[in-house]
Amino acid sequence: MQNTYGATTKTQFASAISHWNAQLTKGFLYKSSSDTAETYPYQNGIKTVTKYSYGMNGIVAECVAFYHSAYGYVIETDIYTNSSYPFANSKMAGYYDVQSVPTHELGHALRVGHSTVSSDTMYTVLVNSDYARTVTAADRDAARASTARWFN
Repeated sequence: MQNTYGATTKTQFASAISHWNAQLTKGFLYKSSSDTAETYPYQNGIKTVTKYSYGMNGIVAECVAFYHSAYGYVIETDIYTNSSYPFANSKMAGYYDVQSVPTHELGHALRVGHSTVSSDTMYTVLVNSDYARTVTAADRDAARASTARWFN
């Protein structure tokens, strides 16, 4: 993670990882013990979580996947959060939740697409009133289907 994140945010990100790993047959996601000074996602062989001010452009956070050009598979994913939007470490009106947003983006890192069910973590439209810190059964099933090829 980028070293500008606070201790509470790092703990909540680790909790988001734990929620996904608990739903998979094997632990798949992890947080590195070292932090980075990186501020922008790019293909560098390191999976990073960064924050950067992109302006109020509608993108609150994004999972950026980098593909191996010759083989067509993902070789790295980075997650960035747009620091132009307000985030909080607990449910607060007008703020995005620091744990819910990465939980959603980690689903994309597992190659899970958006859901049309508003109670799912992977719901298409994440608005600032959502508080989806845990993974639903539908999210779990999608993650298991997506990652099954890596665990066989």
